Amino acid sequence: MNLHIVVRGTSVTDTIFPVDNVSYGRGKSGGWEKEKLFPDRTASGADTRTASWFENQVKALVGKTVQVLLALKIEDVVNEYIFSFVINDYKIRKISQ
Repeated sequence: MNLHIVVRGTSVTDTIFPVDNVSYGRGKSGGWEKEKLFPDRTASGADTRTASWFENQVKALVGKTVQVLLALKIEDVVNEYIFSFVINDYKIRKISQ
């Protein structure tokens, strides 16, 4: 867990990932490995994935909820805030390379 001390007038920018989407790769090239949160046709193996496969993966997310828990400690009092995001639609865009 990353802990940050944020003093008045400053800010912190960080990245969050679901625990299930992060693992530590062993061996010579070991390090933190992150899986994408949402389907991505630019990922490895994308050349074998059809447009309809990709759209079905994205459609399956509609109606799902993504939640983030943010715990803030102020003077030894911890307040936990839960942010909920409901996926209610999708739009597939072509990315020019």
